[in-house]
Formats: sequence, structure tokens, C-alpha cells
Amino acid sequence: MPNFPIKYHEWPHIKYLTLSDPTFYIENEIDILGADVFMTLISGTPIMGPKGTPSALPAKLGHLLSGTINTRYNQNSSLICHTLLNINHSLKHFWELESVPKDISSKDEDELCESIFVNSHIRNADGRYILKLPFRDDSSLGDSKEGALKRFYSLERKLHSNNQLKEQYTEFMKEYQNLGHMTPLALDVKSPHYFLPHHGVINDNSSTTKLRVVFDGSFKSTNGNSLNDILLTCKKLQLISQDDACFQQIFWRKSPEEPLGIFKLNTVTYGTSCAPFLAIRTLKQLCEDEKHRFPQAAKLAKDHFYVDDLLAGADSFDSTRKIVHELQNLMSAGGLELRKWSCTYPEVLSDLPNTLKTNISSHSLDYESTQKILGLFWD
Repeated sequence: MPNFPIKYHEWPHIKYLTLSDPTFYIENEIDILGADVFMTLISGTPIMGPKGTPSALPAKLGHLLSGTINTRYNQNSSLICHTLLNINHSLKHFWELESVPKDISSKDEDELCESIFVNSHIRNADGRYILKLPFRDDSSLGDSKEGALKRFYSLERKLHSNNQLKEQYTEFMKEYQNLGHMTPLALDVKSPHYFLPHHGVINDNSSTTKLRVVFDGSFKSTNGNSLNDILLTCKKLQLISQDDACFQQIFWRKSPEEPLGIFKLNTVTYGTSCAPFLAIRTLKQLCEDEKHRFPQAAKLAKDHFYVDDLLAGADSFDSTRKIVHELQNLMSAGGLELRKWSCTYPEVLSDLPNTLKTNISSHSLDYESTQKILGLFWD
């Protein structure tokens, strides 16, 4: 300090004083004293100067200067950067970002996924599909219990510090259990097994579920493999076979005061790498199995579903209403239920309960009504 020149000759009140640092105006290293030492050095009343000049404090080491000063110092700085660009590399990177990616999934794996699904899926008395997880041939898992337990205790501490999140999380898990999506197990876990850590994701813009519990199928076991590592990914909510439910176990309890519980997840679980394939493939299978009963709905569901959103219509009021009822019956045959219904003409949906219809006014822009589909707003 200082990092710029000081015109100390303009300060007449320090002209004849003995300063503790006579060369304060020259840039150099400084010594920093603690506040307890500083106060013991002061020995008199400060000598004040004109506005914009520092005061001189009498001290045992000589006068100390303290205060603000007027600075009219301008310093121009220049920064020169020199970069060598590889045009070929830059263009290659640009086109990799801008181009539609190729399907890099293995054809053999796709065929194996299809074969496992076709040969192992069954339907129960309610019409719901029961599926096998598509494991790789060389699949092996280490222990995941201890790691998943640590993750659960961390989640529990987070919930304890946020009452609103805890209430939403507990309600979600309660509903999950009431719907039969998970069932409790005995604490003595037998091999083989895999525990899925879980956490909550908040989406305030969702018209149905504000909080969704996400299961981590990529959590590594002790041998370095996760459940997703040993599952076939295949191409991008049905019941899962009880033979494979042991690979979808979680820890849960409402509060730390309760005994720790182990639950198995009975449905295809989002967070596992095969879930998109199993969900979409099951929908196609439902359309194939029920097309003789609901031909129009089966064709629409097969061709007009975008992930989990159906976007379709008809040429007349009566035709649209017929499609709505046929789609409901088709999905009901597979144990599924369509929600978030919306239509240009609300009368088409007059027979549906309000719980199955979306509130499009939540996305209104001026007088126009919009609906969010696949993250985009549609008029």
C-alpha cells in the first residue's frame, strides 16, 4: 500500500509532525496490528486537517494517519489475449451440438429387450401387466444396504428441518403405499437384493403432483455396479414381477421415532434405466391386445402419445366425445387412468370428474388459454 501516488504535500497539518511511517506514500509491505494493540499506542487527541485529508493520531511510535483522501488518479490498463483456434475442431464441435443425435443403442440389446418383454409379460385378473426387469446376462450387484441407509438418514435430517417438505413427502409415500405401489417387508433382507435411495423433486408448476419422489437406480453398490448398470436400457405404470421386486427396495418411516421400515416397490419405477421402455412398450401391448374392443382409441394411443401426454382430436363434437370415452375404457382395461384432460370445447369433457381435468387457467396468457405438454406451452 498504497497502489497509487499520494499528493501528501497538500496536507499542511502533517508538515512538521513525526510520522510512524515517514514513507507512507511509497508502495510497500505493511504491518497489521490487532485492535487491542492499536488502542494502547494512542497517546493524544487527533489532529484534524482539511476535508478530504486524513487525521493524524498521536501515538507512541509517532503520528498515525487515518481517514479518507481525495484521489484524482487515473490509470489505464491494457489486457491482450492471444488465442489459437482450431477451425476444424470448432466446426466439428458446433455440428455435434446442432445435429440430431444418431440412435446409438445396440440393436442386439433392443432385440433382447423385446424378446424378454414378449416372452415374460403377463396380465392379472384386473387387466394390469406384470413385467420382468430386463437384466443383462453378466449382471452382478454388491451390497447397497449400508450406502442407501446413509442416504436415508441424510434425507431424514433434511425433512426434519423443513416441515412443509416433510408433510408433502410423507403424504406422497402414504399414497404410494395405499395404492399398492409399495409394500412393507421384514427387516432380515435376503440375497439377492438392491436398495434404491430416494429424494424429493418439487415442481410448483405441476397441475397434479407438486412433489414427486425420485428413486436413484444409478446408486453404486459395493462392487461398483448399480441397478441401472445391470439393466438393459433399450429404446426410449405397470406392475413388476415379484421375482424382481427384491431389486427395488427402499427405506422409509414417517419420523425418527418410528422403527425403520423396508419396503419393496411393486411397479415399474422411474429412476431405473429400463422404465421408459417398459412403460411405452406396455402401452403398445395394451393397444395391440385391446384393439378389437377399442379400435379407434388403440390407434390414437399407439400413434399420438408423446412420452406420457396424448395429443389428439376429431372433426366433430360427437366424435371427440366418443374418443374420450373409448380412451378411458382402453386405459381402464390395462389398469391405467388418464388425467389432465383438456379440450377446446369444455362440453366434451362434461361427463368427466373435475379431478381428471386440468385447470388450464393456471397457464393463461391474457385471454388465451394454454396447456403445458412436454415442457412446452400449447394454445
